[in-house]
Amino acid sequence: MRKIWYAVALLLLGAGLFGLSHASPSTPRPEPEALEVRFPGASAAPGTVVVRRAGAHAIWASGDPAPDANRCQVTAPSGQAVPVSAASRRVVWVVRAEDDAAYTWIATFEAAQAGSYGLRCTPDPEAPGAAYQVTERPAVGPAIGLGVASGVAVLAAVMLALTTFARRRRRVAAGK
Repeated sequence: MRKIWYAVALLLLGAGLFGLSHASPSTPRPEPEALEVRFPGASAAPGTVVVRRAGAHAIWASGDPAPDANRCQVTAPSGQAVPVSAASRRVVWVVRAEDDAAYTWIATFEAAQAGSYGLRCTPDPEAPGAAYQVTERPAVGPAIGLGVASGVAVLAAVMLALTTFARRRRRVAAGK
């Protein structure tokens, strides 16, 4: 009967490690749909993004840049500047349609209405040829929850195995 606790610990450990491998670095699920972004010439020139509906939107840069609220400026269809904030955590989006190109979420902006928004991004000196994409803000909450739950499962598995092992040793030492 005591072997069942080792089996339970092993199952918890396996589930926890599987969850951790899928939660870090965070990947948006489902894959976001890229909006129409146009840059005349290079992505360092002012461009436009066609926003289909109001709401939060994510700005993605190719490669592995750090989140940065100052790299990109967004202008509303009215010509007014739209506040841009840095992404709160590292999220990497691998675009299957672009031969697995990797984009990192660098910033977020809130579109008050649908329309054509201005977009100007200053190239990162470390990666001057970066490409940019814009999507609706993806849901990454499940990835955070999966990471926390997986960490708890691994910890519970280790504690259960250690407790079972310690109890067994005490019984053996007591001669039972």
